[in-house]
Amino acid sequence: MLTPDTLRPSPDGTPFEMKSSRPPSFLRLYLEKRPVIEQELAQFITDIRQRGLLSKDIVEAVDYGVMTLGGKRARPMLVYLAHNLVGGNFPEIDQAAIIPELPHKGSLIQDDILDHATQREEKPPTYRAFGEETARLAYEFLYQSPALVINKLSIDGSIKQRLLDEYAEYASRAREGQQMELEYTEKGRPMLDFVYTRMAMLKCAAFTYAVRVGAILGGANEGQIAALTKIADRCGVCFQIRDDSKGIEKGSEASATDIRDDISEGHMNILSGPVIYVLVKSGNPEGRRLHEILSLHTTAPALINEAIGIIKKWTFFEYGGQPSNRLEWAIEGLTDGLTKLLRESFPEETTARRQMEELIGFCKTGSF
Repeated sequence: MLTPDTLRPSPDGTPFEMKSSRPPSFLRLYLEKRPVIEQELAQFITDIRQRGLLSKDIVEAVDYGVMTLGGKRARPMLVYLAHNLVGGNFPEIDQAAIIPELPHKGSLIQDDILDHATQREEKPPTYRAFGEETARLAYEFLYQSPALVINKLSIDGSIKQRLLDEYAEYASRAREGQQMELEYTEKGRPMLDFVYTRMAMLKCAAFTYAVRVGAILGGANEGQIAALTKIADRCGVCFQIRDDSKGIEKGSEASATDIRDDISEGHMNILSGPVIYVLVKSGNPEGRRLHEILSLHTTAPALINEAIGIIKKWTFFEYGGQPSNRLEWAIEGLTDGLTKLLRESFPEETTARRQMEELIGFCKTGSF
């Protein structure tokens, strides 16, 4: 959830944008656990090297995709957060925290191949650094890797089986979401907001899997797991919306890397898809023009700026005499009632509940 894209450094260089000078409780947990996560990921890769599970070039590609390209390690943080929230005391939670991160990094390797991406975290994507075939083998391994971690945990066989079954469900949802995105992008089919929300919820299934892993290992009851699942589903979509809308904020520069790349790759996202759908249906020629620019997969600055101009025009507008932003409307709808659900499901006021409330607040505002 905490990605380098959605949680940008503040002007003074601190890890996240904050409204208060006092570090939030969630950020303190993050600063405590981030080095542990990196250590566990590095140890996992060392183990596969020593066991000779993969050829040297594939191991190096895995290492590059997981460690060199890095990230904010949001999914391991969700494992910790859910585990703590249900009052868990699982001794191997550090090892378990990386379970959802490994397939997530694999999915990014695959996404970059499908999108013909030129960079990831300001570095060459894995397929450009190691070749497409090696990159494909790396992401296939990462998709299968949760079983390697789960089977090493000192837990009852029935819990291991549940974690594996949960992972199978996650993998199915993630692939369905990826297939939806490919269909809409390759066929140039614009989508309404609710279709995008469904696609984003599927693509962000790793958020949900992460909280379910943490909750199960923490001994949660089914009601608690259900509540955390709903919170993670909706927060995941909020972060995807913010990720898709980077660089398009009102008054931002049109040269923003992320939105430029999305236009060049012809992506139908929360910005462009609904705009095209509504404008084409209403007979507005700007809808067809935006659709045409996306279909060109252009890198021409003039065309990219033209597309951004159309998107901005129909994303930021006046409603009832007030400036409005349909993305914020969507986020408000998604987060409505989540804090109430959290407090009803976890009535005791604890540090972990406060951390989850801070995370929900971040979803709403984009800042701690």
